[in-house]
Amino acid sequence: MPKITFSYFPLRGARGEAIRFALHVAGADWENADMTWDQYQAKKASEKDLAWHNGMPVMIVDGKAYTQSLAQVRQILHALKHVLCTRVLIDVFFPVKSLSSLPRFRYWRSLIHGWFMQLRFAGKLSKLYPEDPVAAMAVDEAMDVCQDILTKCPQDPDAGVKKTKREEYAAGKMKSMMDLLAQRVGESGSAFMVGGDLTIADLVVYFLVKMIREGQFEHVPANYVDAWPQLAGLEKAVPEHPLVKAYYEKFPVSA
Repeated sequence: MPKITFSYFPLRGARGEAIRFALHVAGADWENADMTWDQYQAKKASEKDLAWHNGMPVMIVDGKAYTQSLAQVRQILHALKHVLCTRVLIDVFFPVKSLSSLPRFRYWRSLIHGWFMQLRFAGKLSKLYPEDPVAAMAVDEAMDVCQDILTKCPQDPDAGVKKTKREEYAAGKMKSMMDLLAQRVGESGSAFMVGGDLTIADLVVYFLVKMIREGQFEHVPANYVDAWPQLAGLEKAVPEHPLVKAYYEKFPVSA
């Protein structure tokens, strides 16, 4: 199994936690190397490796840094030929209230492509990413839908216009995508997205739900997800999963 160093901002409840979780579950040989925003800026300014110039998180695998591009992730997986272990659990499980204090929140959100790349890597390590191609496609679908929900969310410099656009989005396109996620949970015959057990898709959906629930999705009400009982059920099932419970027992969230 490769030697891994994972760098992200010191946040519990953001994208990085799911990756940390997956790495832990995988039993990977890994080190957590969190950085503050200022530390990351200093690292980026001094680092010649361009992987550090494309945002966080950054994962170093056997001395080589990776970030962003989903294509790179697939290449890594094929090259390593490992059943990648998802111990790199992203900040999916933690409260995200601290995210509002992070500079350039919009910029942070735009790094979701790199997050998914590393999450798939970790998911395969931890066997939270299915080997079956159809199940893997279903996992990818759920993750990509969540990505679309975030990246297609409207922005506007005018606060009033932004509020109107967000409300329209929540009632229209976003609702349609949430409908699909809920449908997939219903089709699984369980409380999870794909099959009867936890996958990285559940972590990504859970992160999105918690983001909304914690008021981090501006102009989308905190109780928005309650319109989909399947997703509300997933929100309850994920933290009760034995792997998630074991993770929190070892890495408790500070008050």
